[in-house]
Amino acid sequence: MKKDERFVQSKLIAVVVALVLACAVSTHLYGWPHDVAAGERQTEFDASAPEKSGYALVFSDDFSDPSTVDLRNTGRPGYKWYMDDFYWGHPTLPEALSFDSEGITIRDNISTATGTGREKTQLVGQGWSGGAYFEAMLWFDPDKVFVENRSWPAFYGLSWQVASKTDQAPGRPAGYQHFAEIDFMEYGFWNHRSDQGLLKLLWRGDSAKYHYFWQIMHDWYGIKGVTCPDSSWCGISNNAGSALMRVTDIRGWHRYGARWSVGSAARKSFVQAYYDGAPIGEPVFWTAYSSPEDVPTPPTGDSVYSITDFTKFIIVLQANEQAPMSVKYVKVWQQR
Repeated sequence: MKKDERFVQSKLIAVVVALVLACAVSTHLYGWPHDVAAGERQTEFDASAPEKSGYALVFSDDFSDPSTVDLRNTGRPGYKWYMDDFYWGHPTLPEALSFDSEGITIRDNISTATGTGREKTQLVGQGWSGGAYFEAMLWFDPDKVFVENRSWPAFYGLSWQVASKTDQAPGRPAGYQHFAEIDFMEYGFWNHRSDQGLLKLLWRGDSAKYHYFWQIMHDWYGIKGVTCPDSSWCGISNNAGSALMRVTDIRGWHRYGARWSVGSAARKSFVQAYYDGAPIGEPVFWTAYSSPEDVPTPPTGDSVYSITDFTKFIIVLQANEQAPMSVKYVKVWQQR
């Protein structure tokens, strides 16, 4: 998201606090960073062939045809990608995108929907609700990523409701929002400082730069700038828990995925991360409710992230001029 400055600062602060807390807590207790044994993961889903697990491909783009991108920012229906022109930012310029035989390289954001109208809250494009498996094949150079440059490489799910200003929390004062965000892959957050001081202890002497990425769940709520005055919104995330994923070497092309499954009265909802077609880390669970009116606001206990099940997610691909990201494809599957 081209988040406003206070929103980005609040997210960075949350991550730094999480890192400090993690240093003080045994990795035995939290199992962090996570590289959980396969038998402990969600194994009934085959990310290499979602169709075998009852999923249908509902969106796919390999960027071989530049006309799938609304390069002129017309805001007209029919495109797969738009120039990320929402009310909080500015549209991406065409020169921030380039195409070649391996896909697209981005130096700013593109998204599967965009804002139109005077207030940019009338959305055009696509989003997905009710559960899905999201996957992208991505390449970026970790040596070029510095968190101070903002807009670090990312592939994430943006709430359609927050982008269209339809995220009013039931039973709360006017302007009190409640929405979810799923960061399928984020890379940046202080990784380049991992060989220094306190962070070196956190990473157990390992250089995080080539061996980690984040898949973060967010539950945002409140009146912007009021309920939590030091940030845009109040928020709960799993930064200090199951969000950090350890990999052998993040350099080169890799597949990043997230399976979001909506539960029922008998089964909790969850999100499970995938890397190169295999589950990685621990799933994040929450209570499944029958309607958004039933979801507690502010969220507490097992209701944290429950608003996810009532969110329609726009896919956003994010990078910057200093650390561009190449994308070979993006695909979405949903259960039949």
